[in-house]
Amino acid sequence: MKPIFQYSFVVTTLWLGFVTAISFVETPTRFSLDSVPRENILAIGNRVFHALNTSEILFASITLLGLVFGGWASKTRTIGYTTLAVLAVQSWLLFGVLDARTLAQIQGETLPPSHWHSVYIGLEVFKLLLLATLLVLQIHQFQMRTRASELR
Repeated sequence: MKPIFQYSFVVTTLWLGFVTAISFVETPTRFSLDSVPRENILAIGNRVFHALNTSEILFASITLLGLVFGGWASKTRTIGYTTLAVLAVQSWLLFGVLDARTLAQIQGETLPPSHWHSVYIGLEVFKLLLLATLLVLQIHQFQMRTRASELR
């Protein structure tokens, strides 16, 4: 394993932290504010999710390099690639649809209910579980390699 890629669990930790903090703490908290107009809540959310998506694409790019060049075990690579695929679906298929809906609502349009938010949330939960699993696998392999190098 190339020395730099053995520390890719740090990127996974950051990615997991960003997703947890924004998707599962900040967003529900923001929507619980009754005193703030819904258009403002949506506008803030739109900005936050654009920033999160940009950060996730950066984390995913670094993760991809680690998966390709890092010598990780097959199971770790499979979980990593699956995580990247979930992000790709969210970014390139769902994000555009949800962004358009959000912008329309900010402009005052009343839209019928949509299942796309539920799909996005389901994928977000799945991605969170994948990231946690990936992190555990990476740390385990890192510890095994560290012990093996100490024995030499």
